[in-house]
Amino acid sequence: MATRKLQRAHSADIHALHALLKERVKELQCLYGVSELIERPGVSLEEVLRGTVELVPPAMQYPAIASARLLLEDTAYETERFEETPWRCVAGISVDGEPSATLEICYLEDPGSGGADPFLSEERALVDVLAERIGTIIERFRAQHALRKSEEGFRQLVMGAFFGMSIVRNDQVVFRNPEQERLFGAMIDPAVPLALSSIHSEDQDRVLACYEKIASRDAQCADVTFRFHPPDQVTARTELRWGFCRISAGRYRGDDVVIISVMDITRLKELEQLVLIQDKMTSLGRVAAGMAHEIRNPLSGINISLATLERLFRGGADTAEHREIIGSVQAASKKIEGVVRRVMDFAKPHEPNLRLVAINKLVDDTTKLCAVSLRKHGVSLDVSLAPDVPLCQCDEPLIVQALVNLVTNAAEAFSETQKERHIRISTGCVGDRAYVEIEDSGPGIHTDLQERVFEPFYTTKSIGTGIGLSICRRIIEDHRGTLAIQTTELGGASFRIELPGGTTA
Repeated sequence: MATRKLQRAHSADIHALHALLKERVKELQCLYGVSELIERPGVSLEEVLRGTVELVPPAMQYPAIASARLLLEDTAYETERFEETPWRCVAGISVDGEPSATLEICYLEDPGSGGADPFLSEERALVDVLAERIGTIIERFRAQHALRKSEEGFRQLVMGAFFGMSIVRNDQVVFRNPEQERLFGAMIDPAVPLALSSIHSEDQDRVLACYEKIASRDAQCADVTFRFHPPDQVTARTELRWGFCRISAGRYRGDDVVIISVMDITRLKELEQLVLIQDKMTSLGRVAAGMAHEIRNPLSGINISLATLERLFRGGADTAEHREIIGSVQAASKKIEGVVRRVMDFAKPHEPNLRLVAINKLVDDTTKLCAVSLRKHGVSLDVSLAPDVPLCQCDEPLIVQALVNLVTNAAEAFSETQKERHIRISTGCVGDRAYVEIEDSGPGIHTDLQERVFEPFYTTKSIGTGIGLSICRRIIEDHRGTLAIQTTELGGASFRIELPGGTTA
């Protein structure tokens, strides 16, 4: 008898244990289901919250009459048969430390609790765990959304920026915006953070040292100005531009990075150079005006004295020797007068007297004036005149002066080389603009010096004042034209004058 009672008690305990384990399994399944929801690729916060609400009723002791609702601000996520009843369990949900939502489970009818709490302590514990988990989920999704929004804003800002930007992490380029690619070309190797092949050889060490100082965290920010060749000119190296680079330390996606920002300041440098040249020209003008004033006064006295001396000799004491001396002094005086006149013209240039002129005629006049000088230097000349070149508004003597100066410079450059001496002059037009190009087979001008040769007082010759090309450029710019220098297929330098045209010759 006692044995049967023990067996029945044991059997009841086993059934109770099975029932208890079954309830715990349901609770574990609920928590596992929430974890599965979160891990789904591309799942939204709304889908997670709605799915979590649906998982709660099956985890309750009486799932058939259980319903659930989650209130988040103005949005409610409910099971299909949700209804507020007296048999309820509520848990608050905090987001970022602030009460923001509630999770509520209601039985649709009395589960037969007889006035006692219809929810087991384990069920209330489950609801509390779910509330805490939901708060964490909301925080996570909001943080991810804020991060995506921040990154998208950053990307839009940087992708449309007028300056180039690169982000380097562990010496690997992880980001480059379109402007950076326009300046330096497409990235060939992410392991090469700096486009050193594009940077001028004299500036490479400075740029590299600046980068290494930031990469090693010896400094937070450093600036460097350098010269570089555009992507399509890296091999030819006929065009040189200026860049301003700021290299700074930063953080990107949780890692230490180096941020390289580059702005093309070529136009700024050109304007800076123009202002510098204008300052030099102004200073030169003041000096020249003072020199001319100081020379002209005594020169007038010299001329008067010589004229008087000539009349005295004609009165009687005249010899051939005296006449020769007087003639030499007068010639020297006239030469000085001419020098003073040219200095005065340079100090205070007059406005060009413009009229329609055929460029080909100006070139023909130039070759006639330079013929003797070219023969003296043993230079052969090739002239190619295009037939349909627009007439141009020019001051004929000024343009011929500029052309003669350029041809003479080219001829004198051969004294420093043993190469074949050849000059080619050609004319043509680009649209409504006429051009004259003077090319030579001489030693040429290094790329780095091609702009400096137009600076007043700068010269590459052992003998020379260094103002000839400055005068040429000023003359051409006074005609609203351009004077540019580049290399030529003849191996030397090429000076190209472009002038706005009128009608066709």
